[in-house]
Amino acid sequence: MSVQGAGEAQGFDSYIIGLREHASPDALLQLRPGAPLRLCPGRDAGRHRLEIRTLQGEPLGWLPAEDGMALEQYPSGWPGLAAPAPKGRRGAELTPPSSWTAEVLALVPARLLPRVHIRIFIPAHNLVA
Repeated sequence: MSVQGAGEAQGFDSYIIGLREHASPDALLQLRPGAPLRLCPGRDAGRHRLEIRTLQGEPLGWLPAEDGMALEQYPSGWPGLAAPAPKGRRGAELTPPSSWTAEVLALVPARLLPRVHIRIFIPAHNLVA
């Protein structure tokens, strides 16, 4: 995972795991650089995970566990991200990572299926001015 847009914190790069097990052939055909994606809360083998879906809602796979955990625990360790208001206090409502969007950056050839690199976009109201 790499942070992009220093000072702007526009997003960061990751990739999709589990394509072979979760994605349908139709969903795989939609994967092209620039194709929009959604992050959704989900479960994989009993673990909470962030699932990657097409805009039509077809499952593709998951974020790697370490990337998903980092997103779910934001903003700790992520300079430029706004901290949510402490529990019990009013503050800016931040959009949770499970509703952020992403797009396909590249399809990298691999043995069975291409590795799909993605960029996850952080909503502007979640950024520190």
